[in-house]
Amino acid sequence: MSDTSKAVREALLSLTINQLDHYPSGAMVFEGEVRGATEDEDDVLAGRWKATVLPRYDDGDSADDIADEVSQEAYDAMLAWEHAEVDVVDVGDYLLLVDVVDLEESFRGMGLGAVVLRLVIRTVGYGAGVVVLKPAPVTRFGAPDLSPAEWTAARDKIAAYWQRACPGFAPLGDDDHLWLDRGRRHDWLEGAL
Repeated sequence: MSDTSKAVREALLSLTINQLDHYPSGAMVFEGEVRGATEDEDDVLAGRWKATVLPRYDDGDSADDIADEVSQEAYDAMLAWEHAEVDVVDVGDYLLLVDVVDLEESFRGMGLGAVVLRLVIRTVGYGAGVVVLKPAPVTRFGAPDLSPAEWTAARDKIAAYWQRACPGFAPLGDDDHLWLDRGRRHDWLEGAL
């Protein structure tokens, strides 16, 4: 694929945004499609994404109180964050959990996952001081059928991609999650939409 073709695909990526749920705690779940272009078509499904905005909680609350009403993934992320010892510039009003960024096979291998993540963070993650994601192999049909060794290898490859393509993401304690401090400047995140 030529650099021009890659640039055209990147420029034509867009997100659809649907709010799935809004919980009493203030947590919100969003999902959408990634739309793109190919040499043959101007508007094709390029992938999908899902993210959860979790409110910053006070001393009287806990990860259990907020995340239990949302999903196991949200609970795991909040618990990982609650027990991590990290130096954060500004926690902000929300924690953004990026649940899924899944690109169709023809859109992989060009660094477009970072573009999609940037779009998600800058649209539904406004006000989030921290972004958390859990690298894991996923398809539109759920988790692929992999052996434990294959799953671990795929997870490690995905984690390495996020850390390379989106500098600033770092392991969150001993957990499987990666985190990003939005209070620090990240050049890949600052680019024009």
